Amino acid sequence: MKKSVIKIILSLTALIFAVSCGNDANQSTNPDTDYTTDSFYVSEDSYTLGNEHDIIEVDTDASYSQVKKQAKYKFSINPSDASCSVTIANITIKGTGTITDVNLSASDLSVPSYIKNGEEVSVSLTSSGINKFKSSPKTQKAVYTVTLEFKNGESTKNVDIDITVIPVKIITKAEIENMIQTLGTSGTVSLTDGIIPRAEFNFYTFSLTSSGSSFTATSEYTFNNTQFGASGIKYDLQSQIEKSSSFKTLAGLTLDYNSVTTSITGANKNLAITFKFGLKTGYALDSSSSFITTSGMKITLIIKNNTWK
Repeated sequence: MKKSVIKIILSLTALIFAVSCGNDANQSTNPDTDYTTDSFYVSEDSYTLGNEHDIIEVDTDASYSQVKKQAKYKFSINPSDASCSVTIANITIKGTGTITDVNLSASDLSVPSYIKNGEEVSVSLTSSGINKFKSSPKTQKAVYTVTLEFKNGESTKNVDIDITVIPVKIITKAEIENMIQTLGTSGTVSLTDGIIPRAEFNFYTFSLTSSGSSFTATSEYTFNNTQFGASGIKYDLQSQIEKSSSFKTLAGLTLDYNSVTTSITGANKNLAITFKFGLKTGYALDSSSSFITTSGMKITLIIKNNTWK
């Protein structure tokens, strides 16, 4: 009797095991029809665009209001071949900016109508958006969370992005010219390569042009016909520019020593120094001086009685 009971138990165990394995096999080939996965997915993927990719810089001067810099974004979209229609679902101003009284609506921002996976896209202000910052302080920022609605067929996904808007301060050609014209004493600058040799130049007539300006030394001082060193003079002139009150007043310009280059021509009598400036966030150049951040500002120093090396 005991053996019969044991046989029955073993038989039931085997049957249960067989049914269990059969169900597992069926699940691998015939998934539960109630189990569904939404394959449409969107996320911001802008990390390769730099720390300031989300900044819009706008010039709000009454005569020629314009966006100087657009915000840039990338998005990761699945499926990767989807071309999603995009609309603005919501805009919320954040308290982290210094401008907190400018509320934007969807019509104040310009976003692409369609966005693809990995595509770099621009977000900007429309004319109505620019007008809302007319009275805002220069170089200050307003920070927003913008909810974008991505639609792929019948599926939709909302993605939040941060946008910072900064009304820029424009640095003009006249201000840059004044910065050079007032160097030293009334525009007269003494440049030295160490202690000796030394030469003086008058920059009072400096004019900012893409071709550059040339100045002939008004006096030269050497010892035993020592040549003038280009690198020493370059460093001295850059230092005097950076220490000048005009440069400090402009505030938005930067000058990296490694971006300053020299070339010697004219039987070693002419030294051309090219200063390539940078801009701090919240500042921009007018159209007649914008080249100083690309090709640079060139000043040629000419000596008559000595040579450059």
